[in-house]
Amino acid sequence: MNFERLYDLRGDVARVSAMQEVSRRRSDQGLSKKPHLVGSRSWWRAIERGRIPTNVVEGTISDVLWTGMGDYPEFEVTTSEGRKVGWTREGDSTRYVPGLQVRIASVEHPWKDPSQFSGILGATSRIVLSIDIEESTWRYPARAPGPFDHPESVELWRPTGPAELTLVEEGGFRAWPPRLPEQPIFYPVLSREYATRIAKEWNASASGIGYVTRFSVDGRFLAAYDTHEVGGRAHTEYWIPAEELVAFNHHIQGLIEVVAQYRDTGA
Repeated sequence: MNFERLYDLRGDVARVSAMQEVSRRRSDQGLSKKPHLVGSRSWWRAIERGRIPTNVVEGTISDVLWTGMGDYPEFEVTTSEGRKVGWTREGDSTRYVPGLQVRIASVEHPWKDPSQFSGILGATSRIVLSIDIEESTWRYPARAPGPFDHPESVELWRPTGPAELTLVEEGGFRAWPPRLPEQPIFYPVLSREYATRIAKEWNASASGIGYVTRFSVDGRFLAAYDTHEVGGRAHTEYWIPAEELVAFNHHIQGLIEVVAQYRDTGA
């Protein structure tokens, strides 16, 4: 398995400068200058020599979240021991996709006044040094849902043929299969009527039989996508890029159901 460096604190000049600026102020806020000023040569040297211990967490990305006002990017890692740890998505937030392996290196650094945040953040701050993530073409939508209310569940429909449905069945009716190279977009639709029309007029004609499926997706996840009308309000669909289908599947609630089938009448 190959990993790529997604974030490196050494290259995050703006963040290091901001932390150092607060540390140098004559106030109780910010990180302590002891044992060394964060980001200084002596600080990095202490880390390299083990005087400041480095903590490494390895595991699988088990969830991707927008916290705060629905605009702060976080993710959850589940380790091989089953421990779940939350982190901020540093670097390219679209690279954090459930199912990928990740490795995070961090250190603990004391606050100037540990008692100030002891009941909230603890006596130390967890500073991420680097994040390495499994190489993949999978992506997560970059757009934050924002602070507004979103439905917990959105019912979607998809017309399909026997070949695709076989792959869905092989996956336990829990996920849609990866797109083929000539299929850059996955199209779930918002009405049974629209799905039925396509199943009858396209899938049945092309494959001898067409199916209509129904499934539900987390509405907070779908808020990152716009809907598109194709020939009228009754024909509304989502356009999910192929590289984001893994993330989409992760937010399917329950099973994908086959609710109807239509055979080609030859008419």
